[in-house]
Amino acid sequence: MKAKRNVMSLILTIILAVSLLCPAAVFADTTVYTTETGTKYHSTSTCSGLSNAKKVYTDTESSAISRGLTKCSKCWNGSSSSSSSSSSSSTTSSITTTTTTKASTAATAKIALKAKTKKVKVGKKLKIKLTNNKSKVKWTLSNKRAKITKKTNSYVVIKGKKKGNVVLKAKAGGKTYKIKIKVVK
Repeated sequence: MKAKRNVMSLILTIILAVSLLCPAAVFADTTVYTTETGTKYHSTSTCSGLSNAKKVYTDTESSAISRGLTKCSKCWNGSSSSSSSSSSSSTTSSITTTTTTKASTAATAKIALKAKTKKVKVGKKLKIKLTNNKSKVKWTLSNKRAKITKKTNSYVVIKGKKKGNVVLKAKAGGKTYKIKIKVVK
């Protein structure tokens, strides 16, 4: 029984010593963001260093370090460390792929119509875009002075039918966006 306690005490002492000497080896579950071909890892998914990335991968800091990546100086408060960890054991990490665009990585990207008012001639078509939208959109017109000829989640094409004013509404993400359209001859 005394031998078991000595062994347990020795194991706990070793674990404590390793955690004090190598804190990155024990507390390496920090979530970081990487790219397929980049050389840096990022603390936030909205870092400007990720703005051109087509895909952003969520990973752990220890895995990123073991692949030879270094901290991004922009999002890690200017601390660019090249800590190297030589891990002989194979670590398995869960990597989640997230597809992003420039619009979704920007913190202030809001859904909006390109303009507040537009003009269209009778018999002509007009394309109106809804920017930064990822959700399903319901497009409606206030009257029959114009007709919707094509609609997608990012834009709508309308055709002027009769002189007058019409309001186009786009309902997306629980909000309604409006644009006033003047149909002229």
